[in-house]
Amino acid sequence: MSRLNTPVDPARLLAARVITETVFEGAMVGEASDRHLTASALLPEARAFATFLIFGTISYWLPLTYRLEAISREPLSTMSKYVQSVLVLGAFQLEHAGSVPAYAAVDSSVRLAAYFAGAKVKPLTNALLRRLSADPPAYPRRAPGLPFGWPNELFGVLRASYGENTALAIAEHSTLVQPWTTVRLNRRAAAGELPAGSLDPAIVVKPGRFAEGARRLLLKGRSPLMERAYAEGLMSLQNDASQLAVETALRTNPGSILDICAGHGGKTAALAEKAGPQAVTAVEIDPGKREQSEANLKRLGLWPLRQIEADATDDLAGVLGQRYDLVLCDVPCSGLGVTAKKPEIRLRMTYDRIQELLPLQAAILDRAAHYVAPGGHLFYLTCTHNRQENEAQADLFLAQHPEYRPACLQQWLPDALKDEAEGGFLNLFGHRHDVDGFFMAAFEYGGDDHE
Repeated sequence: MSRLNTPVDPARLLAARVITETVFEGAMVGEASDRHLTASALLPEARAFATFLIFGTISYWLPLTYRLEAISREPLSTMSKYVQSVLVLGAFQLEHAGSVPAYAAVDSSVRLAAYFAGAKVKPLTNALLRRLSADPPAYPRRAPGLPFGWPNELFGVLRASYGENTALAIAEHSTLVQPWTTVRLNRRAAAGELPAGSLDPAIVVKPGRFAEGARRLLLKGRSPLMERAYAEGLMSLQNDASQLAVETALRTNPGSILDICAGHGGKTAALAEKAGPQAVTAVEIDPGKREQSEANLKRLGLWPLRQIEADATDDLAGVLGQRYDLVLCDVPCSGLGVTAKKPEIRLRMTYDRIQELLPLQAAILDRAAHYVAPGGHLFYLTCTHNRQENEAQADLFLAQHPEYRPACLQQWLPDALKDEAEGGFLNLFGHRHDVDGFFMAAFEYGGDDHE
């Protein structure tokens, strides 16, 4: 890469690096952003601007590259990955950053492209972005999701599940760069609130949407991981919908809990906060995620807690050695409900991959059915908008397991959501509920023994 003496804006430079790592090198945008922002010397306002550029550019990557390809004399794929990132970053500022003048978007992109690839790319960058600003190509009618960054095959999943209008509403909402971060207040937070001085005074705190322990932080470019409230275990990063799932499940009053596909342990910690770590067992196949969960549990003072590194599709009855009053299955899914905060999903998930997930989800749920104690409850959770992965999986489970019946979710939900639950299922949508997309199904075990 070239390093010219031409000055570049450090916020845009950081954004271009994170975008490149995410789009071309397989990084997760949230993790890459946190890593670069934590190591940077940017002031809060510049950090907030960089964050806006990162998430906005990746969210609109598909429509912006479509337009750039339409006006470019050479395919973008022939250019270096950094030049591609800079061009799309510049295009995002031209089309979606109203506070950035067009001349500033073009000039800063020309400088940034030269920084990465030398002076030879300055004319190309300047010409493409000026052409885009003057006469942006129209999007094809056959791709209604493209203006919102949704490829046809994924938009087709939304449309098949909910119809054209709801699919468009979901797609449009997914492009919004959220200004807030949701956290869960932990038991160490006295009187259910964060004590004075545990957060930077510039951070604004407001209640979450549905979960009692949820708080939304307007960080203004700051990282929650750098706050004293996080270091001292007063709060944890967890979205409102996940918190709601845990709070709802705990209202079944379980004495023992099994968290299957525990991942990084967000729900595990939330369950242990309320029920005690001795009541919770967590199963996760990925050793890296299990180690992160252990570190988080220790930070929160919830260790030791029984963790099992195992494949959830295997028969774990002998390893577990007991049945549980509550079993949670937060299965691997397409993630179409969380693409506002994970826009890279729209660049990586495919219809074929979704079809591969369906038998995996069914197998995990089928195994979980054998770990529930008589009178206990099984919760099936996803963070996606897809009836194949949600309602169809729940219906299939009930058809194959007559010993289970749909539980009455309404009795455990907050008043604002009681009318939303149908047949033991609950769907949350960003454009309707102002939370991450989420699906919850609850089943009650009515048998006496498991074969």
